Amino acid sequence: CSVAMFNMNARVHDSPLDAPRNFDEYCAKVKDKFRSVVAAARELGAKVLVCPDVGCGVFANDPEVLGTLFGEVLRERPPRPDALTEVVLTGQASFAEAVQKAAAGQKVNLTPPA
Repeated sequence: CSVAMFNMNARVHDSPLDAPRNFDEYCAKVKDKFRSVVAAARELGAKVLVCPDVGCGVFANDPEVLGTLFGEVLRERPPRPDALTEVVLTGQASFAEAVQKAAAGQKVNLTPPA
């Protein structure tokens, strides 16, 4: 499965600037995107999910914000016997570190990007 992240980079001309301006709404919608990915992987019976720092390159989403949101989504549901057994993170270290912190239950205060 795949997911498209919001474009926050005004210099990208072939994709609209589609990120919600309200940071709380942005975070909620990003979490919905990540929930869809996790749900699709589970529905397919996947044991391993590979997740890059989606949207953190040319689309200029903050890797710490996205990583934190993904980690929070991973923490939402208790493990089940048929659940994912491994999540592989790729891309920027700050994304992976944020995922790991949030998935472990560490509270991170997110701030809107400048």
